[in-house]
Amino acid sequence: MARFTKETARTAGAKGGRVSRPKKLSLERVSKELGPLDELEDAQHWLTLIARWALAGLVPGTTAHASVRAVETFLKVHESQLTREVVEDIKGEVDRLKADLKRPRVKAV
Repeated sequence: MARFTKETARTAGAKGGRVSRPKKLSLERVSKELGPLDELEDAQHWLTLIARWALAGLVPGTTAHASVRAVETFLKVHESQLTREVVEDIKGEVDRLKADLKRPRVKAV
């Protein structure tokens, strides 16, 4: 039966610390797992991974926060594009209705 001494305890503690310390994420792994940020579904995927990595201690809180802010910025830009498209559609509809109003009408007898 093995006896624990100060030395064996110190060695076991050092090994345990190394084993339990999370590894850093590589740029290659991050790029592969995150994928592009082009669609709303991509933003959801990014936020899920960022949260998991932060909770697992794979990224520092400041890095997680910066990453979430990048996704929030993407969402604002996406929303702005959608709003612009809707406004352009409404303008087109208003122009069409104005043109309809300017046409002479035939009265029904």
